[in-house]
Amino acid sequence: MAGNGTPAALAGIQLLRCSSAEELERAGIFRNHVFRSRRNVSFSEGLERRRDARGTVFLLLSGEQEVATARVQPFPSEISPVSDLAARFRDSGADTEVGRVAAVRSPDATRYSLLVLTLGAMWLLESTWHRRFVAYCHPKLLPLYQLVGVEVSGEPCEVPGRADLHHVIAGDYTDVASNGLRLLGISQAAAHAAIRWVPPLPGALSPISPTADRSSA
Repeated sequence: MAGNGTPAALAGIQLLRCSSAEELERAGIFRNHVFRSRRNVSFSEGLERRRDARGTVFLLLSGEQEVATARVQPFPSEISPVSDLAARFRDSGADTEVGRVAAVRSPDATRYSLLVLTLGAMWLLESTWHRRFVAYCHPKLLPLYQLVGVEVSGEPCEVPGRADLHHVIAGDYTDVASNGLRLLGISQAAAHAAIRWVPPLPGALSPISPTADRSSA
């Protein structure tokens, strides 16, 4: 436990659902730096802005420092590279794509990645109707996704602009949240307190109505 009673895994941690142009730019700068420095990958700024606007971008902070990020966008989508790669999952109930998962180079990088996935899944379950996702991931990230219960599609695939073969995966946000909490050793209440609860941006993911009965979701 941290000094204030917060679990050690959550000490100083806050998950932001980026809700302003400034926060989206902050997440984008961090994302680009991590992908360039760790994987030598660059993105089209215009296309990334379109994808950010159509989806939900998470930014994980430790204190005031950016330590991890991820993006969730509708699936299928004409601006999603997964649409062509994940044909076998089109009838699986997947309604979103998870992508651009990145963490700062640090001894805590795995914990930060697990936190952004776990807390992000909790936000999605409580704030939207979305329940299942597809993604493609670098082989180095596959063990992380398997820890939270994803399904892996057969053979690795080629991704445009990437040198390494990637895996196409699918999963359920409920599994990600429950497995992540267990692996991190934190309670749902403690994790809930680390999330900044703001609704989805207009025109992005499908929000849960304030009057909806969440028990039926």
